Amino acid sequence: MMLAHPLLRSPIEFKENRVPVLIVENGQLFRRLIGDLLAQENGEPGEFALSENAGLTEIGKNVQMTLNPLFPELDGRRILTKIQQMAVTAAEDQPAKTAECLAALNDYGAVLTAAIPFNVTFSEMESADDVVKALAFRMDTEEMSVPEQLLEMMRLHRECFRKRLFVFVNLKSFFSENEITLFYQSVFYEKLSVLLLESGQKEPVRPCEEVRIIDKDLCEF
Repeated sequence: MMLAHPLLRSPIEFKENRVPVLIVENGQLFRRLIGDLLAQENGEPGEFALSENAGLTEIGKNVQMTLNPLFPELDGRRILTKIQQMAVTAAEDQPAKTAECLAALNDYGAVLTAAIPFNVTFSEMESADDVVKALAFRMDTEEMSVPEQLLEMMRLHRECFRKRLFVFVNLKSFFSENEITLFYQSVFYEKLSVLLLESGQKEPVRPCEEVRIIDKDLCEF
């Protein structure tokens, strides 16, 4: 898989156990590249081209961009919807257990109704979907570190939305060197494709990184 742009001397290539790092020291170009990729992620026109096996592939369907690594997308509406769908499928795969649960909840509702000294009723549980909605499934990130949350976000978006390339802006500004090391190890283990867009060089180049620098004068090396 490769990512190209007219202002880059050559395409960025994604290889197993390697992390491309594009450092853009020119603020105007940095802003333009981010704006282009963000627009294309949302289905709008832009100048980036994503290709694989000599054929173009749609950026909006394949790229997930994270502007602020401190707040990975784990609780958006479409994610919660996907999680609920998975929970419903799991419940439907266990029809006997689900039927038992529905009966127990409705019986308990009837008990509570009888205990209230007024003429009340309740909404009976009729399907697995009703139970799942009541349980309000969501991602549990309370005990996760930020790098762990990022990894979970990538796994989730790959599984649920078929995202294949994950782009992070200034990730190294937020993580320690040890956190970056652990992050890379997890990325390699999960066989994820990652691109780091950085506005400056934060640490020595690691053996697993393929660093490209565009300086303030737009010289690329």
